[in-house]
Formats: sequence, structure tokens, C-alpha cells
Amino acid sequence: MDRRYLKRMEAYWARIERRRQSFDWIADSDFFDFWHTHIDWRGRGNRSLSDRILVAELTWRLLLDLNAFARSRPFAVQCWATLCEDTGSNAVYLHSANPNGVPFPYDFDGIEWDVEPPPEAASITHTVPCKIGRVRYRDSTAHIIQLRD
Repeated sequence: MDRRYLKRMEAYWARIERRRQSFDWIADSDFFDFWHTHIDWRGRGNRSLSDRILVAELTWRLLLDLNAFARSRPFAVQCWATLCEDTGSNAVYLHSANPNGVPFPYDFDGIEWDVEPPPEAASITHTVPCKIGRVRYRDSTAHIIQLRD
């Protein structure tokens, strides 16, 4: 593989890791209405299996971080991650009771729970007890990951 490409990708993943470590800007929120952040906005994880695995690992670490943040809030907050076929759609969500009338807790209609993790996440999801679900859309599949209490 081209050294310049590898260097650019290493810088890209390092920027994402720094962004993952700094989510202080959400600490003042009084509620979360499907708040989420995408890990790989540019979809660069789609280029290879090793990049897909890296995006899944970054998504997992952000899920762990935000789940700890959610537990520290004085009100109940749901936290989950999505792993999608297009890595640009991978995200971590926070959701709570909110003044917008969006139901809480979110009940994940149409999701098949207790499924195998996607291949790129198989090595990380066994490290902490979690619940894995799969939802099928017309032209894609997404996996939902929630940490178990």
C-alpha cells in the first residue's frame, strides 16, 4: 500500500480519536433527543476490512465513553451504537425524556435481538457484556449495540 495513503489514513484516524476523547461540549445538556455523532463522516472505513475494523473499534470506545457519561447524568439516558454497512453511518446515540414529545425509552421496533455481531465487531463485543440487535432496511442492514446493565 502507498506510504502516503497510509500516512494520510493514520492522521485521519488520529483526528477521529482526538474528537472521540473530547465530548465535554454535551455535558451541559438537560435532555437528549436522539443526539448522536458519527465516527467516520467521510466513510473512509469502507475502503478495506482493516479500516472497517478500526471504525468499529472507535465506535465501541466511544460507546463505552458515552455510556459512562450517560450513567453520570442525574436523569435516565439511553445509549447505543449503530454499526452500518456504510461506515459513514456508524454512530453513537444518547436519548432521554425530552420536551419534544419523542417517546422515551426508545423501544427499537423491528429489531431482532441477540444476534451475532458483524464481522468487524466480533473481536470487541465480547470484552464487555452487551446486547446486539439487527435491523434490516430495504437495501441495507444495521447492527445496534447496547451495553448490558
